[in-house]
Amino acid sequence: METKPQILIIDNDVFYQELLSDILQQEGFSVKKAADGVAGLELVKQENFYCLFVDLIMPRIDGGKFIKCIRDDPRLKETPIVLVSAALIEELPYLQELGADFFLFKGPVEDLKKNALEIIKKLKQGEKKKILGTEGMFRRGVVNELMSLRQHYELVLATIGEAVIETDSSLRIIYINPAGIRIFNKPEAQIIGRHLYELFGKEGMEKIKASIEKIDSSLSPTTFTSDLNNLSLKIIITPLIEDQKFTGIVLIAEDVTDYYAKIRELTLANEQIKKMQERLIQDTKFSLLGQLSATISKEIESPLVSAISYISFLLRQKYEDPTVREQLNIIQEELHRARNMLRDLIDFGREEETKLEHLDVNEVLKRIVGLIKNRAESAQIIVKENYAENLPLIYADANKLKQVFINIINNAFEAMPSGGTLTITTTAITTDESTSLAKTPNTIKIDFADTGIGIPPEILPQIFNPFFSLKSNRNATGLGLSTSLKIIQNLGGTIEVASKVGEGSTFTISIPV
Repeated sequence: METKPQILIIDNDVFYQELLSDILQQEGFSVKKAADGVAGLELVKQENFYCLFVDLIMPRIDGGKFIKCIRDDPRLKETPIVLVSAALIEELPYLQELGADFFLFKGPVEDLKKNALEIIKKLKQGEKKKILGTEGMFRRGVVNELMSLRQHYELVLATIGEAVIETDSSLRIIYINPAGIRIFNKPEAQIIGRHLYELFGKEGMEKIKASIEKIDSSLSPTTFTSDLNNLSLKIIITPLIEDQKFTGIVLIAEDVTDYYAKIRELTLANEQIKKMQERLIQDTKFSLLGQLSATISKEIESPLVSAISYISFLLRQKYEDPTVREQLNIIQEELHRARNMLRDLIDFGREEETKLEHLDVNEVLKRIVGLIKNRAESAQIIVKENYAENLPLIYADANKLKQVFINIINNAFEAMPSGGTLTITTTAITTDESTSLAKTPNTIKIDFADTGIGIPPEILPQIFNPFFSLKSNRNATGLGLSTSLKIIQNLGGTIEVASKVGEGSTFTISIPV
């Protein structure tokens, strides 16, 4: 049995819908009907039609918007379309731009039937010619006024920069303005008729759902932000209520990407300022400490040396009471410890000559690990090495850099008295400050991660302060990390620490190339 060609009639006026259906069925066509543009779009996406009869003025999606969606769809753009209207063509000059193949005007039943049959005849002959069946029709000033008003509002919506979306009660999109098409980066034909949730990612969808759920309790607009396609959107959702019934929503989406980008830039700048302030404070401490050490070293070292010499003389004497010699030994040990601390202080404040050269960080670390291998084995510490290949060279003093690495490794070993693992990792990264278009690495990052006892959070901010030490060794001066920080900062770099008590610490050194 031969399949009848199928025609779709889209009209919210039941009388004309049934009238056209009878005319077309008598001509041997199979007919399907839809009451509005949204339902019509659903049908044309699912089935093939020989021709479409579309009313101009309909709820939800009107005939003009429907035709535009059809013409924008590669699969449907050649489908013949008959635009049905009760308004005169002189009153609607823009109809010529809608893309319909024929115009069928609603008039007396006999005239409508005659014009419809003429259109069918021309379709069968493969012709496309616009027919105006306007004889005997009256001009409709009200229609003209309403259509002009509609054009005006659509022009206003087309010129604003925010996306404007209207949906029906089932959240099917029935209108989107040009700004919305640009922001959501999809053709209008792929947006009209779709469910609103399909335009958004998971985060945006959940926020819209939450806003819709509030409609029952509040008719107030809901505002939130959501990210979409690398854009930050400020979204306002307002419910549409007609005759105390929910008929849809209006969604306004404003692209605030630049605004949030400025906030992120200011936040980053603020963080950089804080780091610079912290470094300035630290540098000031180091400078004052250096000046102080230079001033007091001569004043303290001379009497200290004299005291050590005198104690040595006293220890050569004979004493009947053994406790005297024990007390003298304690005094001598403390004097030597004080002298060693003074020398460390003098060394800390002294500006040594720096010998800068291009260095391969991986090679420096490999040599140090080779030197500490036996010590690590005896302490039951496993040293893991993860070195990035083809690291850029840095410009630094080899001896000072070794001093920094050894200080941090020694601290890691002491934090693992019962053994553990020290993982040394190097990577090349590109920081935000890089201005290179090629985005080549401009920073070397070295991580020292141990599985030791960790550092309490209340103590962590103090570990780089001079003379601060967690070591039980009374000979520790607390200048190791201070000196290391000073060396790295002189290279334009940073040292950062992350630690968790009972799990270990990670010292991260960043040095610019």
